[in-house]
Amino acid sequence: MLNTSTVKQESESYVLSKGGNVCDWLPSLCIEEISLRDSATVAARALVLNIIVNISFSAPIAIARRWLIENDLMDSLTSEEKKIIESEAEPSEETKNLLRWNIESLWAAAWVGGLVNDLFPIQGISNSLASCFPSLQNNENTSAFYKEFKLRSQDDIYKKLDLFYRSHWHARNCHLEGKDPAPFHLGVVQQRRHLLEWVLHCETPWNDVDLST
Repeated sequence: MLNTSTVKQESESYVLSKGGNVCDWLPSLCIEEISLRDSATVAARALVLNIIVNISFSAPIAIARRWLIENDLMDSLTSEEKKIIESEAEPSEETKNLLRWNIESLWAAAWVGGLVNDLFPIQGISNSLASCFPSLQNNENTSAFYKEFKLRSQDDIYKKLDLFYRSHWHARNCHLEGKDPAPFHLGVVQQRRHLLEWVLHCETPWNDVDLST
């Protein structure tokens, strides 16, 4: 049985070691409320996020839409994502900039699926991230990706989520107080936590993930 008190202490030690602050009364995440999604569902969300990130870097909508249809991923889109994908118009630069934040969730998804070794709140995204996913430009299918994607254990993901939960508190608290949370970044921590929360709450839709601290 995972010792949540120990997990809390380890997370707090990390945050403090990087110059962040912790909230002693911030409770442990309730294990009884955790329910791990199946690997195929998480892999499908990762594939969708990869396409969304591609679009943010100006991949044509028509090509992205065709790839998603050919790889049976349209049902894995949120309603907002589907509106973008099904539109005949290319997204505005403002929309692309918003979509690009999904790269942080994508990085977390790569870790969850065992495609990268490390995931930390202040860690930069490796240049190798794109190579973890099928190439849209080369019209690669998803078969090899699904075979390689191996979901980490619930305990490992829980411990990582706790770290991001406490890092998120620090970054958000700094934001509220008008302070610089560096080397933590509120947007980075929040987007990575979003993916981890979603993976561990299988009944919660992507857009309804609770990111409170």
